[in-house]
Amino acid sequence: MSPKKKKKFVRLIKVGFWAFITAVIAYNTLLINVPSFSILDENSPKYSSYMKADEKLSKSHHKNGITFIPLSKISSHMIKAVLVSEDDLFFQHDGLNYKEIYRAILTNLKRGKLSRGASTITQQLSRNLYLSKNKSFIRKLREVLITFRLEQTLTKGRILEMYLNYAEFGPGIYGIKAASSYHFATTPRNLSSSQAALLAATLPNPKKYGRKPYSRTTHNRMKKIKRRMAYYDLEIPKALLAKNTVRKKTPKITLKIKENVKDDFSEFEDLNPDEVFVDE
Repeated sequence: MSPKKKKKFVRLIKVGFWAFITAVIAYNTLLINVPSFSILDENSPKYSSYMKADEKLSKSHHKNGITFIPLSKISSHMIKAVLVSEDDLFFQHDGLNYKEIYRAILTNLKRGKLSRGASTITQQLSRNLYLSKNKSFIRKLREVLITFRLEQTLTKGRILEMYLNYAEFGPGIYGIKAASSYHFATTPRNLSSSQAALLAATLPNPKKYGRKPYSRTTHNRMKKIKRRMAYYDLEIPKALLAKNTVRKKTPKITLKIKENVKDDFSEFEDLNPDEVFVDE
């Protein structure tokens, strides 16, 4: 190797070395104050970051923190409603849905505002557990890093289980147990398809859409989710719902489009007739 090439090679090694050191420092800085992800495999925090920062947190529901409900004790209707409304490719992606990100960018550029998001269930769990609601570029970077770490550390079943237990389903109503009790005076296991659709309808803005009496927007979102639940035949593997199996490797859930879909939303008999839907 000539002296000139050798000098160039040494310079390249130096650049690569310092780039690596910078990346490691940046990575650790972005994940500072984030506990070890491996503990989440067996342990579930009593409070999420969003709960701690929520000034409207209902102490009557959460004075002792989250009451964690295993996935095996949550209605399959609820699992289906969340998947079709929030992340129907949850079992196929690695934490980010790149197609949805692309579509969101095009839509937002076309409308000239941030009107469409592309967050997956894992991204939402990342924010709920560890981050604040203050939007910034740094927070987004942290969210992406945490998302990838969660996907590498936990199974899909465990991520979905945690998401349902930390998501907010109404003003200060965190977790599927509190949500089932608050909205329908029932248990997560006994949620019907309509009840599950309404809970899923609150997720984009729980303090607004999950407030009683429910707004017409919430009502319309529920109807759309009900339609998607009928349109997509989500065959959820029994192994996903079986006791003590949520941390094992989860089979993929395939979505089969049904042909003659009935767009009928007249039957909401399991909803409380005293709850009036009002215009916003």
